[in-house]
Amino acid sequence: MAQPSGQAGRKVGYSVNGSAEINSIPPALPAKAHRRSKAGEAIKPTGGKDRYKAPLDNPKYVRDLIAMVTHDLRTPLTSIHGMLSLLRLGACGELPEKALEAILIAERGSRRLLKMVDDLLDIEMLESSKPSIRYSLTSCATIIQKSVDALIGFADKHSIKIEVPTQSIEVNADEDRLVQVLVNLLSNAVKFSPDGSTISIEVAKADECVEFRVIDQGPGIDEEDRYCLFERFNQVQAVNSTKLSGTGLGLAICRAIVHAHHGEIGYETQVGKGSSFWFRIPDLRQ
Repeated sequence: MAQPSGQAGRKVGYSVNGSAEINSIPPALPAKAHRRSKAGEAIKPTGGKDRYKAPLDNPKYVRDLIAMVTHDLRTPLTSIHGMLSLLRLGACGELPEKALEAILIAERGSRRLLKMVDDLLDIEMLESSKPSIRYSLTSCATIIQKSVDALIGFADKHSIKIEVPTQSIEVNADEDRLVQVLVNLLSNAVKFSPDGSTISIEVAKADECVEFRVIDQGPGIDEEDRYCLFERFNQVQAVNSTKLSGTGLGLAICRAIVHAHHGEIGYETQVGKGSSFWFRIPDLRQ
């Protein structure tokens, strides 16, 4: 298990090694055996008392249940979101101003729920025994540009500049997945950076790996929030509450994607001066 370094109030770092086993959890409980009862006799399970209770203390059972419910939620949520969008666009006629405002609020809420459902389905797939990673030779410049394009509107809204590297490095990886990692890291950087500040993206070769780094000028990470950042549903309160809120799954998804590439992910932070989130994946061409 990775260990934090540094002291409180000083620059500290934390890394998660992709070679470590993820989600080592006990197997599901065996199916319950029952026997037929004789006339007038109550039916009892053969395994002892409380065997009818769901094994909610079993992590795999709980996660399988979440995955099943999440999958079943996606279709009706998609329909609800689509209908709200059609209403907003006037498919059923022009709406009064107050009705349109209510539909806009409901549409934003349904979009956020869909995002959470998609993130849950994504992380379940990524943390499975065989995550879907499609390797191909691609340019780090392409990965960075696609990531910046996805966030440029959000950054411009808060007058935040994103600086990108000029050098071009090739990497053998899943391009779409690495874009997903960078988008999540950039989104967090914008969310926690003061308006008018600058976010820098760096890329370099290091120790037979390709390293990406996102550096912000935010407030840094408080000590009590540092060592659980990559856990599911963990959220640090943004400095500016008007900025986008997340699902609490972004960094957990980043970790799962990097681990699927057999890499590692981590950060360095200094309270009052900002944070630097990085990830490294092996250079498989060597």
